[in-house]
Amino acid sequence: MIRLLLSPILIPMSFVYAAIVALRNFFFDRGLFRADDCGAIVVSIGNLSAGGTGKTPITAVLAERLGRGRRLGIVSRGYGRKSHESMRVQPGFENAPALFGDEATWLAERLAVPVQVGAKRVRAAQDLVASEGVRLILLDDGFQHRWLARNFDIVLIDASAPRWQVAPLPWGRRREPWTALRRASAVFLTKTSEVSEEELSGLEDRIRREAGEKISILRWAQTARLPAVPSGRGVLVAGIAKPSDFFLGVEAIVGRDRVAERIANPDHHDYTSSEVEAILRTAQETKADWVATTEKDFVKLSRLWPASAIVLLSSTLEVRPARESDQVELERLYGRIEKVLSVGNS
Repeated sequence: MIRLLLSPILIPMSFVYAAIVALRNFFFDRGLFRADDCGAIVVSIGNLSAGGTGKTPITAVLAERLGRGRRLGIVSRGYGRKSHESMRVQPGFENAPALFGDEATWLAERLAVPVQVGAKRVRAAQDLVASEGVRLILLDDGFQHRWLARNFDIVLIDASAPRWQVAPLPWGRRREPWTALRRASAVFLTKTSEVSEEELSGLEDRIRREAGEKISILRWAQTARLPAVPSGRGVLVAGIAKPSDFFLGVEAIVGRDRVAERIANPDHHDYTSSEVEAILRTAQETKADWVATTEKDFVKLSRLWPASAIVLLSSTLEVRPARESDQVELERLYGRIEKVLSVGNS
């Protein structure tokens, strides 16, 4: 309803946004703007639309596989943090999510690899190479950040996204037109279990028309996990781009009737002590036995959660190639990246 009321303003702004993006890409494509080399092989994981495609979990999957036996690091903008300079993520800091961003903090906590954040990704990548001697960098959310030269561009597309989201920002959620897929090395379709085979095939045909018949297209599935299936009823809390994905995932585990309340917040929501108290009051009023949240929210809420309060559970999101053929195609992509690494190290 709000979008419809604001459409006279948002639709013209979308045309302006699209024109600016087209001009910027023209300058890069013609060499008027130039990307900087950071001294390492760079694999960008990005998307065409804002938020909610699963970039960070897939970045973690790629890091676990490509980081075996080699110096790998991750560079991220650190969205939502209070500073802009290049910094190494220190997940042990009490205020780490505020300093480094929730996604970057989660990546540093989960992976045994250095994570560098910075509004200027070129500087962050160069700092990581200089301090750690990394030879491979995964650039989280980097498709539109063309100032940093990259060797591979992996683009994620949410297959379940409503049609209105394909309009340019701010009317829709699209950052770039479909033609930008010509820069892609591979396209990952996420959340494919929510879409029919007919729709997926149509989407793949559209991608091939824009990116070329030889483009690698992989389907990914996702499943929510809990450390254990809790007893009793619970409250769900999410501050992500699509809270409904988290709610449905946990409800599939525990049962919808065992969810007493759902609390949705904006993406990258910065929690306060008073909000934690409000969550606990809701749990008490609904006679809940536990609270479950996303991994991204857990890194913030766990730092504020009273030791004497009811248990706070972190729901993990398992992402994996949807079919055996997708796993085979993923191994081919790993091989392409490793071949470039071996040439670069020779």
